[in-house]
Amino acid sequence: MRKTKKEDVKQLTKDFVGYGHYKLNVAIEDGRVLSAVTGDTELMSRLDSELESEQEQARREAIEFVLLENA
Repeated sequence: MRKTKKEDVKQLTKDFVGYGHYKLNVAIEDGRVLSAVTGDTELMSRLDSELESEQEQARREAIEFVLLENA
């Protein structure tokens, strides 16, 4: 099985699960969708930040989290 790299990521989405938990979904170039649940509300807040640099840093962290959870 081929390792997934951050460069293979096409899209990051999030879904509210409940009680401060979110399901992060990472769509990859080969068509797969990897998911992981997190309770990191600070990360979710930064993903919605008005500062583009803060959003991008949070996006990288979220993608890395999902990839590590699915390794």
